[in-house]
Amino acid sequence: MSLLINLSLDEQVTVKLAPFYVFLIVSKADRKIDEKEYDKFKEDVKTLAENKIHPVYEGSLSAGAVHEIFLLGHLHFAEYSVLAENSEIPYLEMLKKIAVILENKAAKEDANLFKKVLLTLAVNIAESAGGWLPIGNNISKIEIAAIRDIKNALNYFDQVDV
Repeated sequence: MSLLINLSLDEQVTVKLAPFYVFLIVSKADRKIDEKEYDKFKEDVKTLAENKIHPVYEGSLSAGAVHEIFLLGHLHFAEYSVLAENSEIPYLEMLKKIAVILENKAAKEDANLFKKVLLTLAVNIAESAGGWLPIGNNISKIEIAAIRDIKNALNYFDQVDV
């Protein structure tokens, strides 16, 4: 099953940008985009694009649908850099729009897996910029708040460890 099959071209473009909106919300939460955050984001998107084993995929039949989105995102990284320079884009509002699109047009399993992957991506990005010592939770309070905002915008209420 494809996550994109029932979407218009405009909706496909909107959904394709979801991972980057997540990146920008988390990385800009503390007012600066950290190089480690960007590197982790690129690494995760590439891993998901190549459809490698990812913990979020375990036991899921919807992995192929999510893979398709990340493959598109990986192939369009240049477009993402334009978004980073445009701080006028309401990233959380765009995620709310994406949630509505997914809830109305995607299979529930596909939509939920995609949301879970986006939230896992958010946590990974936040953790990557943590302190020098890998002790305890390296995610700042402001990044935790950003992840909660993403979770609410996506209308996703399953547990995600932060």
